[in-house]
Amino acid sequence: GIDLVSNNWNWVVDYQVDDNSTKWGVNEDGAVAEYELSVSDYAGNLRTNSYVSGQQINNITVDIKTPQISNVSLSLDKTYPVAKAQDSVKLEFDVSDSSDPFVVINGIEQTETAGTKDWLVNYTIPEHRSEVSTVSVTGSSQFNSGSPIGIALDSDGSYFVSDFAKHVIYRIKGDNVSIIAGTYGSSGIPSTGKLNGPSGLAVDSNGNVFFADKNNNRVGRIDSQGNLTTVASDFDKPSDVAIGPNGEIFVADQGNNRIAKIDNNSSVTSYGTNSNFTNPVGLDIDHSGNLYVADRSTNRIYKIRTDGTVTILAGSGQLGSRNDNGSLAEFNSPYDVE
Repeated sequence: GIDLVSNNWNWVVDYQVDDNSTKWGVNEDGAVAEYELSVSDYAGNLRTNSYVSGQQINNITVDIKTPQISNVSLSLDKTYPVAKAQDSVKLEFDVSDSSDPFVVINGIEQTETAGTKDWLVNYTIPEHRSEVSTVSVTGSSQFNSGSPIGIALDSDGSYFVSDFAKHVIYRIKGDNVSIIAGTYGSSGIPSTGKLNGPSGLAVDSNGNVFFADKNNNRVGRIDSQGNLTTVASDFDKPSDVAIGPNGEIFVADQGNNRIAKIDNNSSVTSYGTNSNFTNPVGLDIDHSGNLYVADRSTNRIYKIRTDGTVTILAGSGQLGSRNDNGSLAEFNSPYDVE
């Protein structure tokens, strides 16, 4: 609103102008082009005058705001990014009420220069949240891994890596590496204590490591004391495992084109209704117990809900490499999900 105050019998109008253009018209500097002032006295007499900015003595206070750009996402359709980390992009903008704008993008102050618009900022896309680096490890001269295929992390920060070609499972703690199952470079049947093509891994809350011993057609367990046992063996080329919220174990039973479930009594049943798996190889599970399946032959990612219902999460079924939504996306033999 407008406040009128007496100033030596003259009225002074202070009108706050913000970024609502309906209040100040088309002038970019925030000046009021035209305005009317109506005043009534105690007798009820009303007087209205029209004024044009600059022709009368008036003061106009403009609310100058600091421009800030947050949650920057450079994409074609607000879904898939078109700029990658460390790419430099140009952001141009107009600031009509400040000759020296202070620009902040995602919490980082930027240096602005003159552009085709009022101002130009060269913005560098930040790195992803996770950085990848190579770690030098000691403790095993045999860590010349032949074909690392599975990895899992326990609550203590230890990594477990399965080496499909060398038939062993490693434990990496800090920069120390040790073999916790299998004989390096030598495959064998379970009764010999050897592995044959260990694949996907998962660790439960008690520190037990479960793994798919692919060419031995079994799921094995390494307990926290290092003891190796067989959990179940009713499979054909199992390739991955996932642990459910109630301790059940889900298995990508690749050769049988199914997802299997091992209950707490080591009984094995098929899991998922109306499934069309033809080469399921990779598994992951969310906190609600929904299971996700990568199928190499159908080129799709499936979701199995907790009631066993199977739906297509992504993938058209066509072999390709296409970023898109749901069934419009294309994959080339997806191997795993995380």
